[in-house]
Amino acid sequence: MKKLFLLFLCAYSVSAFQVVQTFDAPADNIAGLAVDPAGNGSELWAVSRSEEKVYKLDATSGQIISSFSCAADTQNLKPASLAYAGGLLYVAQWDGGINNGWGYEYTPAGEYKGRTSIFC
Repeated sequence: MKKLFLLFLCAYSVSAFQVVQTFDAPADNIAGLAVDPAGNGSELWAVSRSEEKVYKLDATSGQIISSFSCAADTQNLKPASLAYAGGLLYVAQWDGGINNGWGYEYTPAGEYKGRTSIFC
């Protein structure tokens, strides 16, 4: 398993970054990490490109709390990144080409809410 590194970030100085915790990744090919900005930082979210799953992790131990499938409705799209905003998780799915990308919205419980094109 690959290791995930959590960094303590200081906006005023790049030299102030330090590793505060490491643990095994929940799956191979982690394509994105996210934290609920309104939360207390106890939960970390990760998305696996190869497993096509979103994992909710305990940020201190790395233990998997829950997971759900984020497989796209087409075989060509794979998770490329992850974000948490406004109480929803956003999984960007991309086929590796120039024109095909979608943002899939999920609740933290894994309920699919919809998608939007992320073609720019």
